[in-house]
Amino acid sequence: MENNDSFNAFAVGLKLLDHDGLLTPKLQKHFGRIISKQTSARKSRLHYFRKSTLYQQSSYCRILEATLNISTNAVPEKLIDTLRSTQTPFGSLLEEFGIETKIINRILTVACDRTKCELRLGRQHQITNAKTAEVICDVEEVLFPEAELNKLTHPEKEMESHV
Repeated sequence: MENNDSFNAFAVGLKLLDHDGLLTPKLQKHFGRIISKQTSARKSRLHYFRKSTLYQQSSYCRILEATLNISTNAVPEKLIDTLRSTQTPFGSLLEEFGIETKIINRILTVACDRTKCELRLGRQHQITNAKTAEVICDVEEVLFPEAELNKLTHPEKEMESHV
């Protein structure tokens, strides 16, 4: 993506979203440990649909909202069970279960926050199995407003600055 003035207001967001890899490792590098809280879910024979909010564990501040439409045939049932019963983000579970992934069809989005009318950067994409090209999940991720994200610091970096 071009680095032009219209996107300068999204410096943190672009750093987090403008890549073709799983988001969880980027979030953890920037904010420290991340937890995921499910806000809604629905399971059918072929899909597990989930909405969740991801938080920085140390501050419990919101980072992003995620919508996942997971193909239940593409991942082990135990992965879905673990996703439902823990606060572990989906990207971390894919790594823990040893599923090699590839991100395809990524687009960046800008939305207006419904309550404060603040702009929010997001991305939509598909996660596929890197070995088989099977679609694992359709994903929509929307960061909370940049001003909120800028207030968060990595807990280990914050501790280092006090030494």
